[in-house]
Parts: sequence; C-alpha cells; structure tokens
Amino acid sequence: MIVLQTNQLTKSFGVVEVLKGVTLTVQDHHRVGLVGSNGSGKSTLLKILNGQDVYDGGTLSMTRGLRIGFHTQMDDLNSPLTVWQEMETCFEDTFKMEERLRQMELRMGEIHFSDPAGFQRLSEDYAKLTDRFEEEDGYSWRSRIQGVLTGLGFTQAQYGQTVASLSGGERTRLKLGKLLLTRTDLLLLDEPTNHLDLSSIAWLEDYLRAYKGAVVVVSHDRYFLDAVCNSIAELSFGRVEQYEGNYTRDLKLRDEG
Repeated sequence: MIVLQTNQLTKSFGVVEVLKGVTLTVQDHHRVGLVGSNGSGKSTLLKILNGQDVYDGGTLSMTRGLRIGFHTQMDDLNSPLTVWQEMETCFEDTFKMEERLRQMELRMGEIHFSDPAGFQRLSEDYAKLTDRFEEEDGYSWRSRIQGVLTGLGFTQAQYGQTVASLSGGERTRLKLGKLLLTRTDLLLLDEPTNHLDLSSIAWLEDYLRAYKGAVVVVSHDRYFLDAVCNSIAELSFGRVEQYEGNYTRDLKLRDEG
C-alpha cells in the first residue's frame, strides 16, 4: 500500500530551482534511502514531506491520518527534565489511559452489587480500554525506554542527568530516541547515524528493519543504507530516480544503465 507519493514536485528559493519535478513513492514497510550530493535538496524534500516547507508545483498525497515523525540534524532539544523524564513524555497518553483504568476499577468496586447494569456497561468499557492499552504496549513502556536509551549509548548513570547538561551530540541522540518511541507510520530521518558509535548504529539498523511503518532516510553511510534500505531514491539535478534494492544494487544498476 502506498502511504506517500509525490508527482513532479517543484521547489525554488528565489531564482534557484532546487527541485525540478520530483516523483517519489513510499509504500508501507518501505525503507527508502534518499541519496544525493550535498546541496542537492534532500533536506528540503524531507521538510516538504513533513509539511514544514511548501512546494511550488506538482502534487503531494498521503494516506489519511498518516502520522509522520521527523528527525533533523539540529540540536534543538533543551529541557530542564532528566533524561528518563524526557523519555517518559513520549507516553503521556499511555499514562492517561492507565489512570483511567485505575479509576474505572475503583468505580466498578463501588457499584458491583448496587448497580448491576451500570457495572456491566463499565466492565465493557474497561475491557475495550484494556485492549487498547495492551495494543499500545502500555505495560512495557519502562523496558522500551531502557532499550532505546541503551541502544543509543546512554548509561544508567545518565538517566538522572538533566537534558540541558548533555552535550550537543547527546541531545541529538536523545531526540532520536524520543522519536523512535513515538507512535508514527512514517519516519523521516536526516543523517540519523550522526553522533552514534558503531554499536549504536548496528542497534539502529536492527530497530529500523523491525519498524512496522515506512522509513525515508538520508545518509552518507553506504553500509547503513545497505543494511536498512530496500529502495533507493537518488536526487540529482532536481529530480529523483528510484530503484528497488539497497544502495549497492543502486550503484550496480546505474553502472549498467
């Protein structure tokens, strides 16, 4: 199923035409590697896909209700919270559901014998909310946070450290971790391996391969692209050529062409 598609997308900055007719297709479970030389317009295209920049011509369509997560290279995460508290903000909806379940449990205990009909209705609502809570991994949020923090190279000693006291690279990694914990259908990642060591890159490769949605990733790391991507979109002279397969296959097809 196609989740996002552009057709002949154009974008200019003054007299400079950056995108001259970009056609790109992103399907569910696609891991698209967006490659091209510096200044070719990759970051601009990601911003357009995320709705941050407007385009001048062409069309951009996506499935209704598509949830998009966007990771940039900007070090713009500044917070007085600790590392762990900052990650907990990804689960505010989960915490609200959990609190609602506790309230419903108390209410069911109060009306169990006095209002059988009301108890039945409340029990049905409780079962529905419990199913939703389980579908969103409500019982595993702690282990999910710890798994992402560990995967991205944070130690337990850093959990209580304030975000504001982290280095720029650490804040960028933490921002990536928050995005990976957020419920999204499409991840747009601009150089996500920056500030990651080899073990964290390997962890991220595994995470993205198992990710249930679609991914569009900009990276200059050909080994990362080979490990993650099943489609390559090369942006050159304002247009995109898209190939199925990883980066090495893309190079081979270009050589053959």
